[in-house]
Amino acid sequence: MCPATREGRRRFLALGALSSLAALSAGCRPWRSPRLYRLGLVAPFEGLFRNDGYDALDRCRASVSQWNAAARAHGAQLQVWAVDDGNDPELAARRARELVGDPLVLAVVGHATPETGTAGAQLYSAAGLLQVSPTPLAQFDRADARAPTLSVGVRPSRVAEVLATHAPLSDAPLADAGLLELALRLASPDRPQSLRLTTGYCPDPLVRIYPGLEFSAAVDPAQPRLADLVAAAASRSLKALAEVAAAGSALTRAAVMEAALAAAEREGWVQEGGVWYPPEGEVAVLPCRPVPND
Repeated sequence: MCPATREGRRRFLALGALSSLAALSAGCRPWRSPRLYRLGLVAPFEGLFRNDGYDALDRCRASVSQWNAAARAHGAQLQVWAVDDGNDPELAARRARELVGDPLVLAVVGHATPETGTAGAQLYSAAGLLQVSPTPLAQFDRADARAPTLSVGVRPSRVAEVLATHAPLSDAPLADAGLLELALRLASPDRPQSLRLTTGYCPDPLVRIYPGLEFSAAVDPAQPRLADLVAAAASRSLKALAEVAAAGSALTRAAVMEAALAAAEREGWVQEGGVWYPPEGEVAVLPCRPVPND
């Protein structure tokens, strides 16, 4: 073989190798680990309601696990950041500040009572962080609001109708009938003057109530537990996150907030007191029974 032929063959082989390498490089993409974000969960994990809190955590983690399996293709993964507020409004506000301060938190599910949920709502809303509450919330100042607040609980106007029908009591705060803990404070042995509801509703016009006597609600199996309500709230949050991820948009607080609000409007949710509620929802009247004295 003449030198010119050998040189031409070497050039041909070199060009072929370069072409193969270029094709191989074009077919490979660098593997990148999914970006990690957080879903905040605020519930009681100590004290009387700790079992409810941990049941809620298990349900929330199960929902997030399913979300992660579907979202891996979009390069995103979630972890649940669970914090304890002890059903205390002051502690709830501190926990809300912690979640607001973490830029990886894209939405919050919580809190477990109307009082604690309202304590955190103004902080989340002002920070542009979506909150989906398991319970109804009291009306709060939304002057600095940058994000909607959603609740999967019964809207307050419906609860007010039941209160007016079954127990015409003064100063009766609103609460979610799905959570069945209650304390009654009374001023007269002849008729109730006020009803203090923490997480349930338990009027009984046939019960003669005296000052200092505590009552609690009989648990109605048909009513949702805290874990059920948290699961519903988590599902609402994860739906918004999934819509943003599937669209190929950046997972940001603003994008998640907009997706959640758009879904609520499409489904006919109702806004009351600055909070969005499902259009349907019922509250049950539960009989009361005395709390045994230790």
